[in-house]
Amino acid sequence: IDSMTMADMMYSHSPLCPEDCECIAIAHCNFGLRPGDCDADEVLVREWAEQRGIPFRSIHFDTLGYAREHRCGIEVAAREQRYRWFAELCEELGCDGVATAHHADDNLETLLLNLLRGTGLKGICGMCGTDRLPYQREDGKLLLIRPLLRLSREDIREYALSHGVPWREDLSNGEDCYRRNFLRNRVIPLLRELNPSLSTVIADDMENFRIAELALADWERKEKERLIVGENGRETLPLAALRSCASPVQLLWSWLSGKGFSRDNILKINALVQEGRASGQIFRSAGKSPVKEGYCLHLSSCGLQLVPEEALPLELECSLEEYDGSPVGRPEAGTLLLNADSLGDYELRRWKDGDWFIPFGMKGSKKLSDWFTDIKATPADKEEAIVVAVKASDGENPGSTQAAGERIAAVLCRKACRQDESTRLGPNCHNALKISLKEDR
Repeated sequence: IDSMTMADMMYSHSPLCPEDCECIAIAHCNFGLRPGDCDADEVLVREWAEQRGIPFRSIHFDTLGYAREHRCGIEVAAREQRYRWFAELCEELGCDGVATAHHADDNLETLLLNLLRGTGLKGICGMCGTDRLPYQREDGKLLLIRPLLRLSREDIREYALSHGVPWREDLSNGEDCYRRNFLRNRVIPLLRELNPSLSTVIADDMENFRIAELALADWERKEKERLIVGENGRETLPLAALRSCASPVQLLWSWLSGKGFSRDNILKINALVQEGRASGQIFRSAGKSPVKEGYCLHLSSCGLQLVPEEALPLELECSLEEYDGSPVGRPEAGTLLLNADSLGDYELRRWKDGDWFIPFGMKGSKKLSDWFTDIKATPADKEEAIVVAVKASDGENPGSTQAAGERIAAVLCRKACRQDESTRLGPNCHNALKISLKEDR
């Protein structure tokens, strides 16, 4: 009834229809979830469109098969399938966008579903009247509009009855097997007993939330432009600047959540910053995998540095530990303990020709290529090797091709691990950076 009512409204009240019926087109999705009924629905919509000379397109989806293949729920599968097709159809027909018949009660159900799943400010804004159509090209300008969003389900039914709009009832709407149906049939009627104007009140609330969300997004954008420094693909946020802003955790969330960092990690990062324990920690985005580029966040005493990171060939565990100055025995295989106080900012990367360091216990510098020869490293060992690169002191590059001002603080590979002499733990050291190779990737 919702979609048929919207189609009738657009046909009857558009300044171009019915004189120019090609100003709109009807797109019908047959999800195959109600054998027989789905086909009858399609016949009704097709005949209504053809009687009025409105272009009609339909498609049949294997929704159950899609849900199994993509390991998602039926509702998610149906949504992804239809919006992908809508974007393709707009390109084919030269349309400017898609109108859907979502109404105020749908928006109320969406809000409750989001709250049950757990959400933030964006989730409690519900659906808005105009959006960007999902799944279109990145440079696309197709719109998704919801012209009925301020109307209730009862408003739509009254229009359909008074204007003779034909429709077929979806009998599955009366079943409580889906969360949305359970809310619609059992929870929302109870809430309406407390407030008969529930849909209108919640719609106003969501509009207020949306205004707040837009204001917050504007604040986040301005703060990131003001405080975050970008250079050579890296982004740096000084600690003093972060602590000075009105909501450090919100700024971190805006900066990092879209790059794959989890809520728990962002809260942990914020706690370390506020407690003054940021130095030496490393966090990686959840999206990082052996085949996908991710991000690595380095926490130092100066600030937070976000680095786009090629998937490293070995997986490491890094932690900052207190050091009381007592002698430390030989670390277990695959583990190094570095003087975090003298280390400063560092980068984890693959080794490259020309890299050098002063091996622990030695006085002279050595190229990593020579060190690999000394330990009889295999080509595979060298291919997987990771280095901890830090800034070098003036005049410290002994004629190598290593980047100017850079020195290797440690090297780790499956064959052996070795740190630079300058990272030795000493009596004036209070913090140790522990780096370990994980056994399994």
